[in-house]
Amino acid sequence: AKVDQYCTADSSGDDTLAALHKVLYEETGEEHPGRVFYVFVCRAALGFPVFTQNGVNSSGPLGEHDLYASSEERELALIPGITPSMPYHALVVQAGPLAEGYK
Repeated sequence: AKVDQYCTADSSGDDTLAALHKVLYEETGEEHPGRVFYVFVCRAALGFPVFTQNGVNSSGPLGEHDLYASSEERELALIPGITPSMPYHALVVQAGPLAEGYK
């Protein structure tokens, strides 16, 4: 929802955007329309994430269990019930009062 808060218009005179202009306009035969705002959306693959609401235990479909492999909290826990063993690929902290430190 904040996508438009920090934008500035591209009015085709900015040399730092020359490579972008080439791809979007020159190579496609399109004309730069004047004042343009861009939004680029990226979709990242998280693999098999573990979800939490409190930063201690998981809250996902595989039941409640530890998030981390050890007390050092450097590596995520192993995904339960799969062979061969494999750790979770990402940690997703869901909004809530106990997740304040994960902003």
